[in-house]
Amino acid sequence: MFSTIIDKDPGLSNIEKLQHLRSCLKDAALDTIKSLEISDSNYHKTPEPEDRIDDLLQRFWELESCPLESSKFTKEETECEDHFQNTFLRLPTGEYEVQLPKTGKIDGLGESYQQAFRRFLSLERKLERRPYVKEQYSNFIKEYLELNHMSLVPPDDRMHCRFFLPHHCVFKEDSTTTKLRVVFDGSAASSSGISLNDVLMAGPTIQAKLFNILIRFRTFAVALTGDIGKMYRCVRIAKSDSYLQCILWRGSDQDDISIYKLDTVTYGTKPAAFLSVRAMHQLAMDEQSKYPVGSQIVRRDFYVDDLITGGSSIEEVEEILQQTKDLLAKGHFMLRKWCSNVPVVLEKVPEDEKESFLKFHDGSDITKTLGLAWDPASDVLLFSYLPTQSTTKPNKRAVLSSISRFYDPLGLISPVITKAKIFLQELWKEKLHWDESLPESLSSTWSNICLQFRSVERTTFPRFALLPKGSIEIHGFCDASMSAYGACVYIVSRSADKSNAQLLCAKSRVAPLKTLSIPKLELCGALLLANLLTLRRFIATRGRPKCIWSDNATNFTGAKNELAELRRLFLAEDHLKAIESFCLADSIEWKFIPPRSPHFGGLWEASVKTAKHHLYRTISQSTLGFDELRTIICMISAIINSRPLLPLSEDPADLDVLTPAHFLTGGPATSFCEPDLSNLNVNRLDRWQKMSYLQETFLETLA
Repeated sequence: MFSTIIDKDPGLSNIEKLQHLRSCLKDAALDTIKSLEISDSNYHKTPEPEDRIDDLLQRFWELESCPLESSKFTKEETECEDHFQNTFLRLPTGEYEVQLPKTGKIDGLGESYQQAFRRFLSLERKLERRPYVKEQYSNFIKEYLELNHMSLVPPDDRMHCRFFLPHHCVFKEDSTTTKLRVVFDGSAASSSGISLNDVLMAGPTIQAKLFNILIRFRTFAVALTGDIGKMYRCVRIAKSDSYLQCILWRGSDQDDISIYKLDTVTYGTKPAAFLSVRAMHQLAMDEQSKYPVGSQIVRRDFYVDDLITGGSSIEEVEEILQQTKDLLAKGHFMLRKWCSNVPVVLEKVPEDEKESFLKFHDGSDITKTLGLAWDPASDVLLFSYLPTQSTTKPNKRAVLSSISRFYDPLGLISPVITKAKIFLQELWKEKLHWDESLPESLSSTWSNICLQFRSVERTTFPRFALLPKGSIEIHGFCDASMSAYGACVYIVSRSADKSNAQLLCAKSRVAPLKTLSIPKLELCGALLLANLLTLRRFIATRGRPKCIWSDNATNFTGAKNELAELRRLFLAEDHLKAIESFCLADSIEWKFIPPRSPHFGGLWEASVKTAKHHLYRTISQSTLGFDELRTIICMISAIINSRPLLPLSEDPADLDVLTPAHFLTGGPATSFCEPDLSNLNVNRLDRWQKMSYLQETFLETLA
């Protein structure tokens, strides 16, 4: 939706279009946060740079999307994996040493010292004006050095330095440990215009989607979470490559500037996430024989540095905790910040390693305006609201910054966020400049939306969505309006004496600026819920079939534009695979008749022909809405499937007959008794009466 709003907007300047184009890119655009103004408490109090907002919005729309799972690596991703396997080392300490996965462009790196020098002097001036921030910054660098995560480059070795990383700080107010963090800018261009990140491969994403992890997390009776401290820096970088990670620093402007090299995987470089996670997975494989449970958990239940797991019993979860902790310690990955809804699980954990509250994150250093959290004591999921900058006259910059910081990976508060997304679309139509105050009407609407954000803090969702040892049902719903469409999934569990229904997840989309009909938007909602929603609806109303015969997808060509989207869906490889997988799981055989050959349909095509013929005669010139048309078609379907095929007995007094409905539902089709409306003027009928009238007319034409 974001690109739909931006790309074709003639009112945007080329610079603005370029800025928003960058927000849709991957790789370097997502790897680093550009230089920010530093404030005494947090960076939200200074205006957001446009590239910062682009990055935030990119993350927001990625979270709001439903990307198809793919197990295939790209060519570069495969090369990156091969590079890791061929170059990693297990050091005597148990740590892993890796090399940076470089492309063939490495020789194109230009001179980088001068830019790093200028940016350091600028940073130093800002820090001098803010002593409190300078103290935290200095402590961060000091700790980096004391932990042996970076080392001084002696004057005699400075000729080996190949790239200098500028650096700056960000504040993460919701962190319970380090609120100030130093970020190294791997996307800073050298004199040749090429940055370090330009010559590095990002590597594939090898962890499960957070969505999948959180869904599984809601199925555990006993939950357990933890966090790896300084995860990236747990992996060493080969000495030759550490010279690609040089920085400038001095504690006082009275000292000479020193050159250091970063000796571990560095946040801000393109392959940082892949290298750290891949090393952790390698550790799980190397130690699998000693820690089989821990090995499985490390590869399945981690999202970036967060452990999100659980089990069905206290004993099972205690074993998970111990094995996972011991396994990771073998590679110098230290787990901490333990949480559990069952306190006895953490009895052996030191108090300073426990956490009373967990905020889920996306792996960035971005503080969330509205973020998903878990309270272990009450075992509920909730949302914490942290307002950004306060202003009596909100502008486009402030609104975008706030909305892009929403974090609801399961869509539990989709109704609230959907309103914000609709507002974002309305805001873009106004073509306002970044710092231009909102018009009164929009400002008032935004104020009301912000009040809803605050009210969300009082909303909670049970983390455990099931009943112990209960049966499970999954119910999906979708709908659409002219403004948006969406889908949600409820999970229902039943035990002997009770039942429980919980919202499991939801997704929503804003309708595109180009007006679409409600039927088309409802189709979009159906696709959002599942590509198989139509088949699932059929099974729910007709029962599970043994074999399904249907038109070939090319038959939709005749419908041209009206069914173009449906035709593309049926021809899509992903959709066909999804149908095949669903049918195999339920032992359903799906057969398509040949293209342009409706006569192959036999009896069912004859029934379709009959229905169409009498439907045209019945509706004639009537103008029906989608719901009305769907209702009358369902009525007509029931009528056609009520035709007698043969008597059920030889008793002449027995009027029961076998009908097509018996084969579909196991019994005759039924309906409410309706009054005779044939003697009334059709123009006086309300909508429901009109449906009844058309049904009567159809019966007459059929007879």
